Amino acid sequence: MLQRTHDLGAVTVVSYRILAFPPASMTWETLVGVGIVTILGAMIPDIDNVASPAWRHRLLPWEGKMTREFLQGHRHISHSIIGVVLFTFVFGLLLQLIPLSNLDHGLLQQTFLWGYLSHLLTDSLTIQGVPWLYPIPFKFGFPPLAFLRVKTGGWVEKLVVFPGLLIATIWIFYTFRSNIAVIYRGLQL
Repeated sequence: MLQRTHDLGAVTVVSYRILAFPPASMTWETLVGVGIVTILGAMIPDIDNVASPAWRHRLLPWEGKMTREFLQGHRHISHSIIGVVLFTFVFGLLLQLIPLSNLDHGLLQQTFLWGYLSHLLTDSLTIQGVPWLYPIPFKFGFPPLAFLRVKTGGWVEKLVVFPGLLIATIWIFYTFRSNIAVIYRGLQL
């Protein structure tokens, strides 16, 4: 899928999580963090692809080659259950380095997880599928027959999947609109 589809998929999933099951209280820092971490979670699985937006933000000159070698190419470790666990765990460790006492680290780690999983779920709709059980080389997809799946960047993604996610997101915000007020009133400075 294209990155914008992954981003919208993550927004759809995280919006449902936050609005259908609103946290008891939330700070402004956590709310902003949820927005950032949602997109980060949707972007990180493609860190194994040099065409990914994740590569625009390299910290060190050698990290690209090292990361590609460790992740063994596109749609391998980072697109599996092992990748979900590994990256979510590392993200949780990195969150602990942020010294903001008002930040709900647990909710942000969960948001990262949902964004990450949404990426893998949307990639499961593509012809290539996803190696959920890596290192087993079988790639899973939905529907099971590859010829019925979506071509990345194709017309079905652009005219069916993306608009479907947009409609689902609008429906979630409409259905749980009363919880938006609850979350807003519960925001702590």
